[in-house]
Amino acid sequence: MDSYPYTVAIAAISLDGRLHPRGSALPVFASLNDKQHLRKARERADAVLVGGGSVRAEDMMLVVPARLASKRQARGRSAQPWSCVASTACDFPPSARWLKTSGPKVVFTSAQAPPARVRRLERAGVQVLRLGRRKADLSKALAWLCRQGIGRLQCEGGGGLLYPLLEAGLIDEILLTLCPAITGARGAASLADGPGFPRGALPRFRLVSVTRKGDELFLRYKKTGKRPSDAR
Repeated sequence: MDSYPYTVAIAAISLDGRLHPRGSALPVFASLNDKQHLRKARERADAVLVGGGSVRAEDMMLVVPARLASKRQARGRSAQPWSCVASTACDFPPSARWLKTSGPKVVFTSAQAPPARVRRLERAGVQVLRLGRRKADLSKALAWLCRQGIGRLQCEGGGGLLYPLLEAGLIDEILLTLCPAITGARGAASLADGPGFPRGALPRFRLVSVTRKGDELFLRYKKTGKRPSDAR
C-alpha cells in the first residue's frame, strides 16, 4: 500500500478564476500580503513541488528567506525545503535560479526525457527520477517522497500539475488567495487545467477558514472523503 505526503496546493487567482492574465505566464495579481502568505506556508513544508513550465516562466527559487530558514532550523529541520519539479522536457537553462539553491533538488520526469538534458541536470546536483512512460507518474513521485521522509508537500502549480494531482485524489488541502482583479481572458490558465472531471466525480473540499487582508481573501479548504492510501 502506497502512502503519500500531506499535500497542500497553494495559488492566487483572479475573481474570474485565472492564475494570470492573457499574454502572461506570470502570476501578477498577488500583493505583498499574498507573497508573505506563500513564504510562510512554504516554511511549513518539507518539500515544494512545481511544474517545469512555472519554474521557467517565473525563474522560481523554491526557498524561504533567511528569517524563516532560521525558524526551520530552530525546530530541528533543514534550512530549506526540498525543491521538486515535474517536467517531461527537463529543459532548464544553466542560469535557472532554483539550480543554484541549497538543499536537495529533484526532477520527476518520464522515459521521454532527453538524455542529454538529464545528464546536465545530474551534473548540476539534481536527482532525476524517470517515473512514467510519457509523463511523470505523480502518484509514484509522491509515494517516493513519502519514503524519503517527506511528510508535508506544498504544490505551487501551475494548473497543468494540479489537475492530475486532483484527479488522483492527492491534494489534501487548498490555500487559495482570491485577488480583486478580473482578467476576462478566455482560455487563460486556471487552478486546475485538464479535460475536466465527470459531473459525478468532482473533487470536493470543505471551507475551513477565511481571512481578509485589504481587498484579498485568504481561503483554506480541506478535502472531503478518504485519501487514496486510506481507501485501499
